[in-house]
Amino acid sequence: MATLPDVVITNTAFVNLNSSTGLVSGTPLVIQNKGSSFVRIVISPTQPLSNSQNGNVIKPLKYLYIENESDIVWAIATEDISTALSVQQLV
Repeated sequence: MATLPDVVITNTAFVNLNSSTGLVSGTPLVIQNKGSSFVRIVISPTQPLSNSQNGNVIKPLKYLYIENESDIVWAIATEDISTALSVQQLV
C-alpha cells in the first residue's frame, strides 16, 4: 500500500481520520504525531465535542496503534497549533 499524505489537525474540532485518509472504519491503523502539540484520539461512531477529555493522548513524535475497532477514529490537537499526523494502514 502506498504511503498516505499527512492529516493536518487543529484544536477547533475533532477530525475524522477515516474520511481524511479514505481508510474505512475498522481498518487497523498506526498513527504518528509528527508535530509539537499533544493529540487526543477518540474512537466513536459520532464526532466528539471539541472539549471532550475522553480517549488517548499521543505525545509529540510518538505512535498509537489501533487494531480492533469498528468505529470512526477522531483526532484533535490539544494546543492552539496545527499538527501533522501520519495515518497509515497497519499491515
